Amino acid sequence: MKTEINYHRLTIPLEFHVACAIYRQDEQEVLQIFINHATVYDSLADQYSDGYSEASKTIRLYVAEKKRTANGSHAFSHCLENAANCFRWINELAKKVLSSSVAKRKKSLLYIDELYKNMKRVYTSSDTFYLDENRALNFTKDFTVLCELHNFYPAEYLEDL
Repeated sequence: MKTEINYHRLTIPLEFHVACAIYRQDEQEVLQIFINHATVYDSLADQYSDGYSEASKTIRLYVAEKKRTANGSHAFSHCLENAANCFRWINELAKKVLSSSVAKRKKSLLYIDELYKNMKRVYTSSDTFYLDENRALNFTKDFTVLCELHNFYPAEYLEDL
């Protein structure tokens, strides 16, 4: 019998439960911090940014492990030229030397807003992910764009932290 995976439900690994218990951290809060720090800008930037670099590198490594590329993204197939320009501009921001990463990350949000507005949402049907009836995670536009860019459901990223 084949087991079907529900990508709208999160299965938190035992190791994550244990780590949160040891460090007395709320699981929902830890997951929300990860979501808030995963950005397109930081996935392209070489400069270290506390919290942002770790979250973005985790996603980058996961995508590489699964051998997925942005070339097959379904979300941007109808607006390829606009999407390519937005990603190019974010990449140019990431490579600039003179500005602070905080300023560049803030400026990149203009392009993220454009991508978010124009993409077809295939893998992120909602900006809210319910862990149970009392706890929810809120996706940032950056996190949503990353999910759609790499054709991943949010649960796939969050279960393999």
